[in-house]
Amino acid sequence: MIITKKILFIGTLTLFALSSSTWSQTVNLTDKQIHIVNRDLKDALNDPDSARFGDRYMAIKTKFDGIDAYYVCGLVNARNAFGGYTGFQGFIGVLIPDEIFLPIEIDENISDEELCISLAIGLRDEFGG
Repeated sequence: MIITKKILFIGTLTLFALSSSTWSQTVNLTDKQIHIVNRDLKDALNDPDSARFGDRYMAIKTKFDGIDAYYVCGLVNARNAFGGYTGFQGFIGVLIPDEIFLPIEIDENISDEELCISLAIGLRDEFGG
Protein backbone atom coordinates (compact mmCIF):
# COMPACT_ATOMS: atom_id res chain seq x y z
CA MET A 1 0.00 0.00 0.00
CA ILE A 2 2.80 2.44 0.87
CA ILE A 3 4.63 1.58 -2.36
CA THR A 4 1.45 2.26 -4.36
CA LYS A 5 1.06 5.67 -2.69
CA LYS A 6 4.71 6.50 -3.42
CA ILE A 7 4.34 5.57 -7.08
CA LEU A 8 1.14 7.63 -7.33
CA PHE A 9 2.84 10.61 -5.65
CA ILE A 10 5.92 10.39 -7.90
CA GLY A 11 3.67 10.04 -10.98
CA THR A 12 1.69 13.11 -9.95
CA LEU A 13 4.89 15.16 -9.45
CA THR A 14 6.23 14.03 -12.84
CA LEU A 15 2.96 14.95 -14.58
CA PHE A 16 2.95 18.36 -12.86
CA ALA A 17 6.56 19.03 -13.88
CA LEU A 18 5.89 17.96 -17.46
CA SER A 19 2.77 20.11 -17.60
CA SER A 20 4.58 23.16 -16.19
CA SER A 21 7.51 22.82 -18.59
CA THR A 22 5.14 22.36 -21.53
CA TRP A 23 3.24 25.57 -20.80
CA SER A 24 6.44 27.51 -20.14
CA GLN A 25 7.37 26.94 -23.80
CA THR A 26 4.29 28.71 -25.17
CA VAL A 27 4.44 32.27 -26.49
CA ASN A 28 1.72 34.84 -27.10
CA LEU A 29 0.75 35.84 -30.63
CA THR A 30 0.24 39.44 -31.68
CA ASP A 31 -3.14 40.61 -32.98
CA LYS A 32 -1.66 40.70 -36.49
CA GLN A 33 -0.48 37.08 -36.19
CA ILE A 34 -3.91 35.98 -34.92
CA HIS A 35 -5.48 37.73 -37.91
CA ILE A 36 -3.19 35.78 -40.29
CA VAL A 37 -4.04 32.48 -38.57
CA ASN A 38 -7.78 33.15 -38.78
CA ARG A 39 -7.62 34.37 -42.38
CA ASP A 40 -5.63 31.41 -43.68
CA LEU A 41 -7.42 28.77 -41.58
CA LYS A 42 -10.75 29.90 -43.06
CA ASP A 43 -9.47 28.86 -46.50
CA ALA A 44 -9.22 25.25 -45.25
CA LEU A 45 -12.87 25.12 -44.13
CA ASN A 46 -15.96 23.99 -46.08
CA ASP A 47 -17.78 27.24 -45.21
CA PRO A 48 -15.18 29.92 -44.44
CA ASP A 49 -17.78 32.60 -43.64
CA SER A 50 -19.25 30.47 -40.84
CA ALA A 51 -15.96 30.23 -38.88
CA ARG A 52 -16.05 31.06 -35.19
CA PHE A 53 -12.72 31.00 -33.38
CA GLY A 54 -11.95 30.24 -29.75
CA ASP A 55 -10.51 33.05 -27.67
CA ARG A 56 -7.21 31.36 -26.89
CA TYR A 57 -4.28 30.62 -29.17
CA MET A 58 -1.17 28.74 -28.06
CA ALA A 59 2.11 28.90 -29.94
CA ILE A 60 5.47 27.16 -29.73
CA LYS A 61 8.43 28.92 -31.36
CA THR A 62 10.46 27.03 -33.96
CA LYS A 63 12.60 27.68 -37.04
CA PHE A 64 12.34 26.55 -40.66
CA ASP A 65 15.46 27.06 -42.77
CA GLY A 66 16.62 29.73 -40.32
CA ILE A 67 13.29 31.60 -40.42
CA ASP A 68 11.39 32.16 -37.17
CA ALA A 69 8.05 30.36 -37.17
CA TYR A 70 5.45 29.06 -34.72
CA TYR A 71 3.39 25.93 -34.32
CA VAL A 72 -0.02 27.33 -33.42
CA CYS A 73 -2.94 25.59 -31.70
CA GLY A 74 -6.45 26.89 -31.25
CA LEU A 75 -10.14 26.13 -31.62
CA VAL A 76 -12.50 26.67 -34.53
CA ASN A 77 -16.20 25.97 -35.03
CA ALA A 78 -17.61 26.07 -38.56
CA ARG A 79 -20.31 24.56 -40.71
CA ASN A 80 -19.60 21.21 -42.30
CA ALA A 81 -20.64 20.05 -45.79
CA PHE A 82 -24.17 19.34 -44.49
CA GLY A 83 -24.61 22.90 -43.20
CA GLY A 84 -24.45 22.05 -39.49
CA TYR A 85 -21.90 23.40 -37.06
CA THR A 86 -19.28 20.84 -36.04
CA GLY A 87 -18.70 22.15 -32.53
CA PHE A 88 -15.33 23.50 -31.54
CA GLN A 89 -12.48 21.44 -32.93
CA GLY A 90 -8.78 21.84 -32.33
CA PHE A 91 -6.42 22.93 -35.06
CA ILE A 92 -2.65 22.97 -35.39
CA GLY A 93 -0.53 24.56 -38.07
CA VAL A 94 2.62 26.52 -38.84
CA LEU A 95 2.70 30.32 -38.80
CA ILE A 96 5.41 32.17 -40.69
CA PRO A 97 5.08 35.56 -38.95
CA ASP A 98 3.63 38.40 -40.99
CA GLU A 99 3.16 36.09 -43.97
CA ILE A 100 1.13 32.89 -43.91
CA PHE A 101 -0.45 30.21 -41.72
CA LEU A 102 -0.37 26.64 -43.02
CA PRO A 103 -2.95 24.40 -41.30
CA ILE A 104 -1.70 20.88 -40.59
CA GLU A 105 -4.77 19.36 -38.95
CA ILE A 106 -8.29 20.28 -37.84
CA ASP A 107 -9.72 17.58 -35.61
CA GLU A 108 -11.91 17.22 -32.53
CA ASN A 109 -9.25 14.93 -31.04
CA ILE A 110 -6.78 17.82 -30.67
CA SER A 111 -9.20 20.23 -28.99
CA ASP A 112 -7.51 19.62 -25.63
CA GLU A 113 -4.97 22.43 -25.09
CA GLU A 114 -2.38 20.30 -23.32
CA LEU A 115 -2.52 17.62 -26.02
CA CYS A 116 -2.22 20.17 -28.81
CA ILE A 117 0.78 21.89 -27.24
CA SER A 118 2.45 18.51 -26.63
CA LEU A 119 1.87 17.68 -30.30
CA ALA A 120 3.38 21.03 -31.33
CA ILE A 121 6.45 20.42 -29.17
CA GLY A 122 6.81 16.95 -30.67
CA LEU A 123 6.66 18.37 -34.20
CA ARG A 124 9.19 21.05 -33.34
CA ASP A 125 11.56 18.53 -31.79
CA GLU A 126 11.18 16.10 -34.70
CA PHE A 127 11.70 18.64 -37.47
CA GLY A 128 14.20 20.88 -35.70
CA GLY A 129 13.82 24.26 -34.24
